Amino acid sequence: MPGCEEKLFCCEDILAALKEVETGPNSEPPWEPGKAGEIGPYQILKGYWIDAFNLDRRGDFGSDSNPRPPAEPAPGHVPGGFPFGVTEVRYSQLEEEPWARGLSIYVICLYMSRYAKAETARLKACKGTLADVQKVSRVHNGGPSQRFESNWISPSNPNLVGIAKKATEYWKKVKKILDC
Repeated sequence: MPGCEEKLFCCEDILAALKEVETGPNSEPPWEPGKAGEIGPYQILKGYWIDAFNLDRRGDFGSDSNPRPPAEPAPGHVPGGFPFGVTEVRYSQLEEEPWARGLSIYVICLYMSRYAKAETARLKACKGTLADVQKVSRVHNGGPSQRFESNWISPSNPNLVGIAKKATEYWKKVKKILDC
């Protein structure tokens, strides 16, 4: 049996580990909101949701000019529709069954396609490495700054030190779940 350094991972591996860290191994709805107001089985914040769809205040695609999310984000339009026939996603739906798991995974995939594109592609092909899993875990927990390894080890920006520490602790939990 190969060690974790040689093992190849799939999206399902990382998604299961993220969910277990966020809401437990056998979590069922309703999910308690997180300390910062995160919702759903993957504990997604409004800012993460907005960033995943690349939305500005009006809900339009293509703008990075919005530094803070509005109180209730505009719906994100799903290009080509969603497998369940949904054509738009509201943030609040990330905690509502029967959509919560599928929509949350969709949002995570959009977010990772933006901030960990190569790693996500390898995971989708079941060719992800432990390094890919680490990056996706860190970005999910610590945000876009965690896509750069330099921000994990010795962040030059003092504001990133706390984020790096939190993301490192998060990564350790994911790694333990993966038996690595």
